[in-house]
Amino acid sequence: MPVKDLARASSSVPQAMLCGATLMLFFATRVPQAGGAPRDRSISSTKNNKRARILVADDDPSIRELLKDELSEAGYEVEVAVDGVDALERLRRHPHDAAILDLLMPKMSGWRVWDELKLDPALRDVAVVIYTGTGLSSGAVGPAPVVAKSSPLDTLLLALEAALLRND
Repeated sequence: MPVKDLARASSSVPQAMLCGATLMLFFATRVPQAGGAPRDRSISSTKNNKRARILVADDDPSIRELLKDELSEAGYEVEVAVDGVDALERLRRHPHDAAILDLLMPKMSGWRVWDELKLDPALRDVAVVIYTGTGLSSGAVGPAPVVAKSSPLDTLLLALEAALLRND
């Protein structure tokens, strides 16, 4: 089975994510796609009804391509960055609603990018989701959800939706 198909595999059982002191339940909504296969619907618009703009920062080209394809299919406007420095430059150049950050990247780590976002008044409202292959398990680090790369893509979409809702 191709990696992309494995990444799409997930349970249709409701999933929960802890966001601070609030437990948020998300129920995956399946909608038929051409060919009859169900497709998850995402919350892809922001408060003013425009498409949410997402930056994906990962040094692995296959991960960047997979996330760009999946997030675009889910209705997000997606831009990619090849490392932490590239991510910060893109975030400063154009406003984004959220950033999905790999932790271990060349030139600047995802941790450092996150620190820079918190320090910059123009960027501190960018929602962050940590997407990592390190030993961190899915959960949360401070206000940012952490999603293991081994998790189904639905888990990443739910974490992104929670982060965007929290920032609205």
